[in-house]
Amino acid sequence: MSFNFKKALCTLMLPVAVFALASCSAKDSQYEINNESGYTVSVKFDANGGSFGDSNTWVVSNCYNIKNLPENADGKVDIPLALPYEEKDQSFKVKKAGYDLLGWYEKRIEHKDKNGEVYYTYEGRWEFDAENYGKDTYSPDKLTVDPDKQYKSEEPVLTLYAAWIPKFEINFYDVSTNAIYSTKPINPAMGTEFTMPYWVEGEATMQLGDIPAKAGYTFKAAYVDGKNGRELLTGDSFLHSGSVNIDTGEVEGEASMNVYVEWDQEYRIYTPEQLNENYSPTAKYVLYNDLDFADSFWPDAFTTNTFSGSIDGNGHSISNVNIVYNGNSVSGFGLFGKLDETASLKDIKFDNISLTIAKGSRIPINYGVLAGTINSSAIENVEFTNSTLAIAYDISFLTQDYSIGLISGYGEHGVDYSGITCVATEGGEPKFSIELSNDTVLLDFDGGETTEESSVTENS
Repeated sequence: MSFNFKKALCTLMLPVAVFALASCSAKDSQYEINNESGYTVSVKFDANGGSFGDSNTWVVSNCYNIKNLPENADGKVDIPLALPYEEKDQSFKVKKAGYDLLGWYEKRIEHKDKNGEVYYTYEGRWEFDAENYGKDTYSPDKLTVDPDKQYKSEEPVLTLYAAWIPKFEINFYDVSTNAIYSTKPINPAMGTEFTMPYWVEGEATMQLGDIPAKAGYTFKAAYVDGKNGRELLTGDSFLHSGSVNIDTGEVEGEASMNVYVEWDQEYRIYTPEQLNENYSPTAKYVLYNDLDFADSFWPDAFTTNTFSGSIDGNGHSISNVNIVYNGNSVSGFGLFGKLDETASLKDIKFDNISLTIAKGSRIPINYGVLAGTINSSAIENVEFTNSTLAIAYDISFLTQDYSIGLISGYGEHGVDYSGITCVATEGGEPKFSIELSNDTVLLDFDGGETTEESSVTENS
């Protein structure tokens, strides 16, 4: 042990069955050395069924030399007790298999349960001057002794007993797998109330509070075991099902608690960057601001992949998106490559959206400003204004197996397409003419004129 109590402390470690006056009869016993050196005031720490580190030591005595310690206003000496081990040195910390240390107590009271098993309750919890206690108003307990009294180190003026409680923990289950994904150890002495997830203004995902995260997912709900099965946790916090009376060390309820967490992919979107950062093909997005992509990019993954999640525009707009396709490896392209049957879009205004089909686009594909393909998706109150579908004036598809639409290349949608115009890009004389049949775009590469009934938009 290190002697770090301002040269006023020495530590005596006593193994099992050795703590007795008979062990001190030798002239050079540690007790005699302590007494001769002035370390006469001793405090005994009883591990109470535990041990210090991996040793056989179950009792430790801290011994103090009070001759040079100042007296208080009452003429007494106050000794701020030190633990018998340093917190930074875990190798000698007191421990007991399967238990956690609740604290050190001045009095241990023995009881027997109905089966004759012995258990203890405690009185007089001792607060030490620990730097990590974390409270500015914290005032540690102090041992007060009479400086004129004669003391012997082998006769402790105070015995402190370690109080042990079963290890408290919360097992967090993933509802989708019904398996534990995280276990959180708990010190009930620091409280058994835990924070539920909560939203913060401007953030895309919830702060999870005391719920451990699951990578790639957002929180939806949490449940605990109840009388009639799993019960939904509501409110800002929840309590552990077990509790400890810190004054007596008595435990009520179960030390182990299960919390079942249901995960989702719901995001509150305030900025274009948040939409990019939190892309998922199955996510649920709710807009809390208008999103202006003039200085940002529409997520590439949306434009070519299948989206089966939802976007609730919440009455907001998405504007100034410019996307270009010149690839050769996808089957659908637009703001979304494909909207699946479970996809949902509602209450969104798309303004100044530009989709350009560049010259390099040469494979069978469905093109649409909203989506290449719409597969019976739920689309409600979606509007386009000031938007453009542009086709490269010198495009050469080298195939007839493609479909172009103002809203969608393939699939029913019910979206008003009057806010979208179809043009050939600038740079030269188009190799085709454009004909619209409702919102379907037909390209005539034979140089023929479009019919009078067709709606044609000239080069821009």
